[in-house]
Amino acid sequence: MKRSCMLLLALCLLVGLLAGCGTDKPASTAQPTASGAAPEIETLSLRFAASYQEVYDALQSAQENMKNSSYRGPDSTVDFADAAATEGAGDLGAAGEAGTPYYSGTNVQVAGVDEGDIVKTDGEYLYILREYELIIMQVNGADVEEVSHTMIGQAWDREEYEDGGSRSREKSPFALYLTGDRVVALSTYYDWSESADGSYGGTNYIAVDIYDISDRAAPKLIKSLGQDGYHVASRMIDDKLFLCTSYYADEMDDGDERTYAPCLYTDGEPAAVDCGTIGLLPTDDSLTYAVVTSYDVAAASVVTTQSILGGGDTVYMNTESLYFCRNVYSDDAGESTQEAPYTVTPHTTSVSTTVNRFAVSDGALTYAGTCSVPGGLNNQFSLDEYNGYLRLVTTEERFSYKIYVDESHNFENYERGDEYADNDLFVLDADLNVVGGVTGLAEDEYIYSARFDGDYGYLCTYRTVDPIFAVNLSDPANPTVVGAVELPGYSDYLHVWEDGLLFGLGMQTQEIESEEGTSARLDGMKMVMIDTSDPANLKEQSTLNIDADYSEALSNHKAILVDSARNLIAFPAEGSYLVYSYTPDGGFQQEKEIAVSEWDWNNRGLYIGDYFYVIGSDRVNILDLNTLENVGEAIITRG
Repeated sequence: MKRSCMLLLALCLLVGLLAGCGTDKPASTAQPTASGAAPEIETLSLRFAASYQEVYDALQSAQENMKNSSYRGPDSTVDFADAAATEGAGDLGAAGEAGTPYYSGTNVQVAGVDEGDIVKTDGEYLYILREYELIIMQVNGADVEEVSHTMIGQAWDREEYEDGGSRSREKSPFALYLTGDRVVALSTYYDWSESADGSYGGTNYIAVDIYDISDRAAPKLIKSLGQDGYHVASRMIDDKLFLCTSYYADEMDDGDERTYAPCLYTDGEPAAVDCGTIGLLPTDDSLTYAVVTSYDVAAASVVTTQSILGGGDTVYMNTESLYFCRNVYSDDAGESTQEAPYTVTPHTTSVSTTVNRFAVSDGALTYAGTCSVPGGLNNQFSLDEYNGYLRLVTTEERFSYKIYVDESHNFENYERGDEYADNDLFVLDADLNVVGGVTGLAEDEYIYSARFDGDYGYLCTYRTVDPIFAVNLSDPANPTVVGAVELPGYSDYLHVWEDGLLFGLGMQTQEIESEEGTSARLDGMKMVMIDTSDPANLKEQSTLNIDADYSEALSNHKAILVDSARNLIAFPAEGSYLVYSYTPDGGFQQEKEIAVSEWDWNNRGLYIGDYFYVIGSDRVNILDLNTLENVGEAIITRG
């Protein structure tokens, strides 16, 4: 039986102790710099296993290497989370069947590539995920009525046995997809048993449940599929679902490949993936698989599956390619010296990114290559593919420390050394060969957000101010930083508002001077609009401070609606749902603040025709889209 792989490994167990690893970056007065072309990157030669024994041997080798390593950081299994006309604008203003009004879709990174969320619409119905329920509501202007409540999950249940053993189970839905008369629900499923003697085991995987909703009043489960691991990302193109998970093989029985190879599930029954679909990298340094599987929702079946031993934590996808990437943390030990009574060993830590590319065609996935680049990715918006070239930005973090060991007294201590950070941009071709790049950008700063828009990329770095850089990528072999603007605070999320304007949502900060230097203190949220009509001369067009310290939209782009055609910017913030407009002359204007209740941290807003709907866990607020006046309210009952 498989042990749970959902125990997230703590990032930077050793690194964090030494460098204060966390969400707040240390302050610096360093000025942005950039230099040179991209260095050579490493292309990794992957081979697919010829037998399960070869997979098992690779895992054993990795396990031994990890035991012998002095580094005690993560095995790259940490889920760091874990948007209609142009790429990156989102599926907004979608048209349904004849007679269906225009409606807004989920805010996605790439047009035509959907992302799972807790609320979906087809212009006639709302599909709402609340705890363990799928709720369907029919929409007719200001009239919204419940149609059905369907239990699609299972609350945590623990069964005690007479012999002292127990079994615990839970099925926790977290995302919905909608295609035609089908709803796909993604859930984390746990099934854990413990015997009276203290031994334990079980399974956990991501369930892919496909429902027929041709009768909205009575959704029917057609098929329950799934795959091992915890959820990293998912996407949908037409009626093909792509699911990426990270599976940690922490219990291995040489006689049963299901204990160490990823499994696919059909109606709860596991079957190990074919050994020939498991890719092995030349570096034996991980017990974690990156598992990517495509599902045909119409046929309720698996199309293809691929696994790479090495794990992954960031996914970017367009209609031609899927990139499954892994941040790899390493520690290099230098030559030890004697400083009586200590043996002193210097160490230098660094991070790199392994990039795995899969070609996509009609739902099928084909492995297309692997490479490694310096630095780590921030999130999915750090990558973009355009005209056959992958552009990605990373932050290189390096620091040194020394370990002092006094063996006679069984004593060990650490001394912190120098820290260094800068940022790189790489341009890769379809074979993941480097074509061009920029290195050494914004020394001692960190990438907080990025957005690519055709021939240009916009990067926000931060320590005490928010430099937003414009990079000209029209010549892939010669990307060039052409402009920058510095603003207080930083942007967590960037979105192309329209040609010549870039919207940012983030945090305002105040600089603080002390004997130790300049630092920054958070001072509420902010929105900013940047004039990018001349990328060589970026200008702050408008900034608005927001009296709130948190929004789900800061870390989850699907929680924000940005639609320049309708002049809408809307997102939840603490106990309210906020709606703004923007004009070149007037800047940002708050148009509506809607008090919300139980979902006050994670509401969704969308429009259908001339009405705007704010969906929470217990009600739907209905507004006239033209005036934003409240015209109704629909209560969501408990099923």
